Amino acid sequence: MTLTVRDRGLSRILRGLRSQRAVLAQAGVQAGESQRAEGEISNVQLAVVHEFGSPIEQIPARSFMRSTVDEQSRKYFRLLLKGVRRTVDSRGRQPIETTMGQIAEVMAADIKKKIRSNVPPPLSPKYARRKQAAGKGSNTLFWSGQLLNSITPRVEKL
Repeated sequence: MTLTVRDRGLSRILRGLRSQRAVLAQAGVQAGESQRAEGEISNVQLAVVHEFGSPIEQIPARSFMRSTVDEQSRKYFRLLLKGVRRTVDSRGRQPIETTMGQIAEVMAADIKKKIRSNVPPPLSPKYARRKQAAGKGSNTLFWSGQLLNSITPRVEKL
């Protein structure tokens, strides 16, 4: 009995993948890049307060990053699979960093869309009146636009 093994492209795929470096796609408020023009806290601190809430300050959690990733994770996975296929098909000429950069851009856009969506729970009546009086509308996560504009994509090589 003889066993014959034929390589139908697996070695090419493995070579293409081995040539790639590990890369991490991130989107959110990046530390060191998010100073606020107004207020006493950074955009990172503000994002943490909104994402997890602050019981002491009576601010409820309004997740805009974790919830977005949870809701869109299948889309990000599909984008990753397409990118890996392109990397393999191009024999490494399209680096995986390109795909990860595209995923990070999509993640950042999705997070910004979530911020604009008026994340529940609604504002307290007292705070809603204060915002309206200041001409800032009724969106739960939007005052000056600084938090929204601090959402950026980043690709990190590991």
